[in-house]
Amino acid sequence: MNPKLARYLLYHPVVFLKGERVVKYLREYSHTQWLAPSELQSYQLRKLRRLLKFVATRVPYYRDSLSGIDLSSIADITDVAQLPCVDKSTIRDRAMLLHSKRPNLFTSVKTTGGSTGQPVSILKSPRSLAMERAATWRSYAWAGISIGDPQARFWGVPARNVDRRRRRIVEFVSNRLHLSAFRFTDAELGRYYQKLQSFRPKYLYGYVSMLIAFADYLEANCLRPPCPLKCIVTTSEVLTEPARQYLAQVFQSRVYNEYGCGEVGSIAHECEYGNMHIMSENLLVEVVRDFEHGGSQTSGEIVVTELNNFVMPLIRYRLGDYAEAAPEPCRCGRGLPVIKHIHGRAYDIITAPDGRKYHGEFFVYVFEDAKKRDLGVNQFQVVQTTVGDLTVRVVPAEHHSPLVESFIRKRIRRTTGMSVTFELVSDIAREDSGKLRLIKALKADVAA
Repeated sequence: MNPKLARYLLYHPVVFLKGERVVKYLREYSHTQWLAPSELQSYQLRKLRRLLKFVATRVPYYRDSLSGIDLSSIADITDVAQLPCVDKSTIRDRAMLLHSKRPNLFTSVKTTGGSTGQPVSILKSPRSLAMERAATWRSYAWAGISIGDPQARFWGVPARNVDRRRRRIVEFVSNRLHLSAFRFTDAELGRYYQKLQSFRPKYLYGYVSMLIAFADYLEANCLRPPCPLKCIVTTSEVLTEPARQYLAQVFQSRVYNEYGCGEVGSIAHECEYGNMHIMSENLLVEVVRDFEHGGSQTSGEIVVTELNNFVMPLIRYRLGDYAEAAPEPCRCGRGLPVIKHIHGRAYDIITAPDGRKYHGEFFVYVFEDAKKRDLGVNQFQVVQTTVGDLTVRVVPAEHHSPLVESFIRKRIRRTTGMSVTFELVSDIAREDSGKLRLIKALKADVAA
């Protein structure tokens, strides 16, 4: 589809009818990215004070947790460190107390497994979603792409029919081709190649490991890129420098990285100079030293305050990921602060006995569905123990249901054909590197 038709006849009218003023905030954020760091901090402080004033009276959880704190003493954005943190267990166990009002027709609900394997559901207002989208599109412009440009997305496939129908509508409105990252063989990768030749996207978007799998297919079959590409945007997994160089070489296109999560949206995007800029208009991001759980002298845990979502505010939300703050300004001239060396997410690709491959996000979606059914899963990890066997470790919630085992076993076996063994555990340990590997494939030497 012509990008201008997609942009002006589909995308803009649809998001406007949903109550999302994306265009308005995109214009604003195109300007605010050039503010000096001190001006951006003042901008954030005004938003933070407004948010704190609101939650202190309108959100039960914060009315209690902040009752002993003099909020008028918040005179700088660094003063947010005085406030207590929330984490996924807070959202799971006290969700209703985090709501400022009952959801309505325009309130969106996002269920996400995230990088820690702890499914949670977040309510989002149209205003906060519009600001998320505006920050993302503003940042995509750094890579030379904009709203309406044809996109090929290597992504997950919803299990429920209603979610699949909704996804198809979104794909049409967004002018994008969806290519499943959940289950694929070499034959299916060949069909992806043909679809890409026909669709001719301007850019590819998707999981790092899935894009590498497709690049491997091209290399193994001596194929050129299916069409000229402006760029590749990677997300959801750690992008190492060797992976970046490999993707750039195979697809003959520059690679841009993005970092975010379902709970708060886009957190950081890569600019043309290769630095990851924080979306400061929407978020207050701290890098908190945590020597016990993977931090170091230079890196720490990412803690985020979402400044715009008054329906279900998240103040000092611990993501479970780690990064390093970069105090030096970027050569691009933007005042948006920079973070680097983001780590914490590690998904493997599981290969079933019949040769089909399953991206780790497939299993994340299974547990997100378990969360929607309130089956009592606090956290999970999937480990491939033999070619045809998986061990699923589950940290149960207080209301853990025995139905969760049959539900998950049925979903995984029906799709992959693999057997599932369950283990109830008290916690999921991180790797020595600090990464939390939710999906662990069989080691090559064991498989052999």
